[in-house]
Amino acid sequence: MCIRDRHSPEEARTLLYRELDRVIADGITPREFEKVQNRTRASFVFGLQTSMSRARRLAELELYHGDATQLRSERGRDRAVTAEDIQRVAARYLVAETRTVLDVLPTSMAPASGEDEEGGEEGEEREPAAEQESEQ
Repeated sequence: MCIRDRHSPEEARTLLYRELDRVIADGITPREFEKVQNRTRASFVFGLQTSMSRARRLAELELYHGDATQLRSERGRDRAVTAEDIQRVAARYLVAETRTVLDVLPTSMAPASGEDEEGGEEGEEREPAAEQESEQ
C-alpha cells in the first residue's frame, strides 16, 4: 500500500483495518467479486503472453506440483472460488492476531542517521529490559 505525503502510516492502517473488518463481517459486494474475477482472468491471460512467461509458469508448476499440465486447469480452480470463500479466508487469516506490520518510510521521515528507532546508536547492544531493571 502506498500513501501520499499528506497521510501518515497510522491513517492508512486505520482505513485498511476498517476495510478488512468490513470484509470479515459482511463479505464482499457482488461488484467487488466481479472485479476480482476480471482481474484474476486478465492477470492469468496477460501473464502468459510471452514465451518466457509461459515457460516460467510451466516450470513453476512442474517444480512445485510435479505436473506442468496443471496449467490447463488453473483457471477452473480460480473460477471455483466464491465470495463466501473470500470472507471465510479473510476471517481466518486477516485478523489482528496474525498481522505483521512494517512501515517503510522515505528517508526524510526515517530516524536520524546513526540512531535506531529506540534512540540508541546503530549496532549498539542493549541489555534486555528485565536485566536493566534488576541492576537499578
